[in-house]
Amino acid sequence: MKTNLKLFFGLFISSILLSSCTAEKVEKDIGTLSISQITSSTADYSEFHKALVLTGLIDVINNGNVTVFVPKDDQLKSQLGRSVQQQEDLDHQKLVDVIKYYIVPTILYSSQFVDNAEFTTSFNSIKLKITLVDDGYGKMIPKVTDIPGNQNQVLAYDVNCTNGRLFPIDGYLSAN
Repeated sequence: MKTNLKLFFGLFISSILLSSCTAEKVEKDIGTLSISQITSSTADYSEFHKALVLTGLIDVINNGNVTVFVPKDDQLKSQLGRSVQQQEDLDHQKLVDVIKYYIVPTILYSSQFVDNAEFTTSFNSIKLKITLVDDGYGKMIPKVTDIPGNQNQVLAYDVNCTNGRLFPIDGYLSAN
């Protein structure tokens, strides 16, 4: 019973954190929850979790010491042009490549998000770039820039999990 209450509380906090993220710096320690537990239990990230499972990348995530930039389900579907399951049925390798681009095989901290910082992803060593953008009020907001130059705002910072860090973003990342 105690374990169930602890899990419920953790899921409750993570759902509030991830569903109502703003551009404000949030440093939360989910502590006892893994990245896969958060993505599987948060409605906005269930397609991403499904993609992790279908591609087998859930094992990479569960082995720990990773950072995941996670898009909301509607953004991921927009990127794929279909649901995760439909993409899996159509082209498994493309789904693997797309999801690998969201994974950085080391733990990142928001303090590393300085202008023009680059981080290597799990997809063919392609890099993501951090760009600092003025929010119009003198505050510098980090955005993750992909290969085509699309910038996605980091919605929450330093979401600590048992196996790494999670950074929800407001769009999708493209390697081409």
